[in-house]
Amino acid sequence: MLMRVALLGLLGALAPRAEAQWGVPVNCDVPEHNGECAVYGVSMLQLLANPDKFDGSRVRVVGYIHFEADHDAIYLHREDEEQHLFKNGSWVSLAPGVSFEGCQDAYVMIEGVYRARNEGRMSRWSGAVTHVTRCQKLP
Repeated sequence: MLMRVALLGLLGALAPRAEAQWGVPVNCDVPEHNGECAVYGVSMLQLLANPDKFDGSRVRVVGYIHFEADHDAIYLHREDEEQHLFKNGSWVSLAPGVSFEGCQDAYVMIEGVYRARNEGRMSRWSGAVTHVTRCQKLP
C-alpha cells in the first residue's frame, strides 16, 4: 500500500500542470489571446471552498437559484435554499437589463463576477456573483 502511495505521488509530481501544458489557466471556459481567462467554469463547491481563488473573476457556475426580496441567491442544492442554509450559496445580483424570468426556482447556469467578500444582504451568504449577464435554465 505504501508503495502505491509513493508511486502515485511520484507520478503526480512528474505530470505537467494543465495550465503549463495548454497555456491557459485551469477551469478556463473562455481563454483570451494573451493567455488570461475571460470566464472560469467553476462548480459551487469550488467557489465555496476556494473563494479567494476566483475573487474578482468572471465565472460560469451551475446551481439552484431562487429570487425573493432580500434572498436572491444561487445554492449548491435546492434543499439548501428550502432549509435556509445560506452559507451553502452565494448572493446573486443581476446586471442592469437582465431579467430572472425563466430562472426562478430552477437549476441554472449563471455568468457573472464573483466577489468573495460580498456576502449579500444581511451578510448571510458565502460570497456573491454580481453583474450576472446570463441566467440559463438547465434541462
